[in-house]
Amino acid sequence: APWRLPMAASAGRMARASVYVLPAEGEPYPMAVVEGMSVGLPVVVCDDCGLAPMVAETGSGLVARGNPVALADAVTSLLADLNGYGGRAREAAAAGFSMAAAGGRLPAVY
Repeated sequence: APWRLPMAASAGRMARASVYVLPAEGEPYPMAVVEGMSVGLPVVVCDDCGLAPMVAETGSGLVARGNPVALADAVTSLLADLNGYGGRAREAAAAGFSMAAAGGRLPAVY
């Protein structure tokens, strides 16, 4: 498809966005949210997303009810005041989802 980006270009394109929104409900572990956070994007996820507690706890974005109005309100709120969200998103991604963080948890898993 002509609109599809090569995988190598996706992080750069994502970094030019202002907010990453995942409107899907019930996503247990959406890697796209982590990828957005890793480039400093604040995120908006539904309240039943598996990463919703981490997003709320770290202040890396907003958690919304799973309906279009609530999602739009959360995006509007973030766009009105992006102060700090992106930096917190990048820090949360590095602390919880980087290779170093994952590697540090492996001994306990095994």
